[in-house]
Amino acid sequence: MNLYSISEIYQAAMNELSADDFDAETIADTLEGLEGAFSDKVLAVAAYIKNLESESSAIKNAADAMKSRHVAIDMRAAKMREYLLDSMIKVKSTSVTSPELTVKTKVCPPSVSVDKEEIVPELWFTTKIVRSLNKSAASKHLKGDNDIPGLSLARNTKLDIK
Repeated sequence: MNLYSISEIYQAAMNELSADDFDAETIADTLEGLEGAFSDKVLAVAAYIKNLESESSAIKNAADAMKSRHVAIDMRAAKMREYLLDSMIKVKSTSVTSPELTVKTKVCPPSVSVDKEEIVPELWFTTKIVRSLNKSAASKHLKGDNDIPGLSLARNTKLDIK
């Protein structure tokens, strides 16, 4: 039986027991039996949630480690590429070939290099406007019994599993 079914059965029993004239002992016995099944199911689901969270954390840690490794390997490849290019330029070699690889130097098209940004005329800049809601200030304002159109304070309930 799943937790949803147990919850429905518990609620139905509560409604039925409160509507009819049952003695206190019958009500207590009925609810105790249902609470036991409900508690067991809650604990099982909570243990499963903890297991999922643990697995998620392990996957995130592995992904973070792989990302660090990925960045390090990319940096090593970039440095080796720079080293190889510098070496080929020094010996004035523009091409080296083999059956497996062809390595060529190539002059790229012109690109903008920023030498001193502070002296570049304003005409060459674009302005980005970032708009974000200041929830901290809004929260303080709302907590002071003030209204803000479109905003309200909400109190949510979360599940804490330790």
